Amino acid sequence: MNCIRLSACALLFMTMLVSQGCGLLDSSKPPKYIVQQMDDDASPKQDIMAYPTEGPFGTGVRSIIQVGTSLIAGTQDGIFISDDGGATWSSGDEEDVPKQKNGVLSLAVNGNEIYAATDTGIFEADTVDSPWSDISGKDRPIPSAYSLAYSDSTLFAASGDGLYKIRITPEETRIDEDSSLLQINNLQTVGADVYACTHHGLYRKKSGSNSWVKDVGMGDVNVYSVAASDQFKFASTSKGLFSQGSMEGAWHLAPAATANVSGLLAVFHQTLFTETSDGLRCTDLVSGLSSTWRRCDEGLGNQTIETLVAVTSGLFVGTDRGVFKWNESHKKWEESIKSPGRIRPRWLISVTRR
Repeated sequence: MNCIRLSACALLFMTMLVSQGCGLLDSSKPPKYIVQQMDDDASPKQDIMAYPTEGPFGTGVRSIIQVGTSLIAGTQDGIFISDDGGATWSSGDEEDVPKQKNGVLSLAVNGNEIYAATDTGIFEADTVDSPWSDISGKDRPIPSAYSLAYSDSTLFAASGDGLYKIRITPEETRIDEDSSLLQINNLQTVGADVYACTHHGLYRKKSGSNSWVKDVGMGDVNVYSVAASDQFKFASTSKGLFSQGSMEGAWHLAPAATANVSGLLAVFHQTLFTETSDGLRCTDLVSGLSSTWRRCDEGLGNQTIETLVAVTSGLFVGTDRGVFKWNESHKKWEESIKSPGRIRPRWLISVTRR
């Protein structure tokens, strides 16, 4: 790729164009600005075209949740909101969740309340449109909580320092350390229960219980993720895919065709999606867990998957370059890149010769 050196005049001119483009944008066709390259020694003369790109596009998306009819995406650039099922996105006020060097690491939801973990603390918003407040405590901040889950008026936060319980009531917010679990990969809420996927097995805290209980059947495997259908629960582990029946007995290793599972799981429209070492795969669950799997990664390209979630609005993948939504009719992923026009613009630069 050829590198282009801009003169001070060119940079000033581009800055003027960018500032003029920060008003409302046409979400259907982003405006194009041409900035002339003015160096006398440039040959041939070139134009630089700047396209504003909106929404969580080109940025790492770590977490996606649904709150009412709104989707919330936690990204390395902060919070983004969609009110139309992921077709368009808008960003929250930068002052709502203080801009951290690593952005938003995880999200959790309780009714309309939203929780966001950053590298310096945990924040809460009463609704999608409410301001954020720090609930992790000035005297006992929770550093770099990378996974959140909510159940029984308690927010669970996994961090590099261990597991924390944040008891949230109208009277107080109480923070306690929970030393019973270590080496947590992630926390997930399934129904009313919270699961802890750890390096040494799967643990569950049932609703109404104060203790974590290790699920039987897996042993001390490294557990990455859990998901549930109407009849089964599934867990991806270092030994492969495990399943559990509706009676919640022991876990059993699923067919060998799924032995290369390596990460996230989600169930959507009676289809199980799983991240494997060969890309995203899926299988139908209409007649139980099938041993026939197919590729389900068309449209994703070489994206690194950071979150996979099924919500009322659809099935979404958060990647290192943005949000993708599963098109059930065409069996492919489609990128969410449009914006209603009120997001702070980011700029992609392309070069054309003339």
